[in-house]
Amino acid sequence: MIGRLLLPVLFQKMMTKAQNQANQRYQQQHPEPDGRIRVDYMPPKDKHPGDDAGDFVEYEEIKNP
Repeated sequence: MIGRLLLPVLFQKMMTKAQNQANQRYQQQHPEPDGRIRVDYMPPKDKHPGDDAGDFVEYEEIKNP
């Protein structure tokens, strides 16, 4: 009779403790961002802006009389 009353309470405490431990592990693995910007890659600066335009082909317009 006492077991029927105590088992749910003990089970609830065990579940709460397990949830708290899981939350602590998650927060250690995924810390909150601190507002700083982190740059992992910066492209090289030796590229000129006109290089991507392609080749220029000269042409001459011919008019029909």
